[in-house]
Order: sequence, then structure tokens, then C-alpha cells
Amino acid sequence: MPGVQTYTLIEEKTLTSAANAITFQNIPAIYEDLIFEFVGTQASGGTSNFPIMLNGEYATNYSFTSMSGNGSAASSTRASSQYTMNVGFTSSNNIVSNQIHIMSYSNPNVFKTVLSQSSDSAAHVGAFVGLWRSTDVVTTVGTFLGTSAAVGTIVRLYGIVA
Repeated sequence: MPGVQTYTLIEEKTLTSAANAITFQNIPAIYEDLIFEFVGTQASGGTSNFPIMLNGEYATNYSFTSMSGNGSAASSTRASSQYTMNVGFTSSNNIVSNQIHIMSYSNPNVFKTVLSQSSDSAAHVGAFVGLWRSTDVVTTVGTFLGTSAAVGTIVRLYGIVA
């Protein structure tokens, strides 16, 4: 059926110990897009940003825009020339779901665009768009949290076939 997208699970990790770095490596370039999914909490510290890096590149090639709210207040932010791309949030108080869509990750002719959404069990929501100013094929996706993700957190990487 044309236009139907199929998600293929590439890898899943369930944390058995707290971790501040979660990385998927050696991603095959056989899909159109990637979905990086995080469901869990952080070990301590309230609410924090959820930054990602592509191919382990820690350089000022990232930019992002975010919008978030909690039912009574809203905020937005924009940043460019960043070392990482903030595409979500985590919390030690609530279970958070981050779903990060990395589009055209295997296309060597375009910069990589990221769309993501975050939500937690206390009605906080956020939407994010990011850009990695590189035409490199993405082979590694990682998050490096300021405080560790807690035991039991689940992270998944899916490939999307169009």
C-alpha cells in the first residue's frame, strides 16, 4: 500500500543501572527516517533538558526551537550554534515520554531535521524542532543527560520504511 510507513525496531535498551549517556551506534543506512524513543525518569534533580548528538559530534552545528506548556503557562525558546540539540525534557518526579523523529538520516544531500515531542504524567507537554547542519549519514544517536536516567527507563530506536 503506497504511503504506509512501517516501523522496524532496530534496538531496545532497558536500563538496569542509572546512566547519563545512552547511545545507539552502527545504525544501518537502510531506512528513510529514525525514531528515538525514551520512556522513563531521571534519577534525581527535578526537570532537565533532553539533548541529543548525532554521530557523536560535539560542535556548534545544532540549532533548535521549543514550545512547552503545562495547562496554565506556556514558554518557548530558540537557540542556534549549539553543541547539542535540545529536543525534549526529563523529570525525576514524573514518567516522561520523548519521541524524536530524525528525518532523512541516511540522505547524504541534506542537513538533518529533527521533530520531537515530550510529555509527562503531570500534563507537561513540549514540541521541538531541531537542525543538524551536516550532510553526514547518521550512524550514531545519543543523549547525554545532566543527571542520570533511572533504572527501568526504556529507550528504543526504530527505522521507518516508507
